[in-house]
Amino acid sequence: MANDCRSYALRTDIGVPVARVWAAWTNPTSLTRWCAPSAAIRAQTDGSFRVRFDSAVEIDAHVDVFEPRQRLRLILLSGSSAPAFDGVEIDDFVFEAYAATSGEQSRLRLLNSGLPNSPGWDHYYARKRVHWQRALARLKVFLEKNLDREESAL
Repeated sequence: MANDCRSYALRTDIGVPVARVWAAWTNPTSLTRWCAPSAAIRAQTDGSFRVRFDSAVEIDAHVDVFEPRQRLRLILLSGSSAPAFDGVEIDDFVFEAYAATSGEQSRLRLLNSGLPNSPGWDHYYARKRVHWQRALARLKVFLEKNLDREESAL
């Protein structure tokens, strides 16, 4: 039996405490600096998240789960750039802290699920995955180079 849906998982280890990773996600000014200039978030349960990575990938999502410094789950709404379908696409971000010799470190995991496993979705699937890989790499640099701290100094 073929799998009707596909998913992907991404992981980024970041050399800063999880509180800073969470703040970079939930502070609208920080979010626009590392994610995309169009990014916007209403960081709360029943909040919203929006970003336009390019013409192929535009996300309009409902914040379904909001657990500070632990988890942010986005349910993508119809009307984003994805083709229409009868299912639900989810981006689930899990924030983890772990100890390292240099102090607290963070691990951010993204599990995307619910995308149809059909050829009509190949382009959207590939583009979205690449955009999240790049955004999470930018988040890592943004935090490890202390660019978030420059904001608080302004």
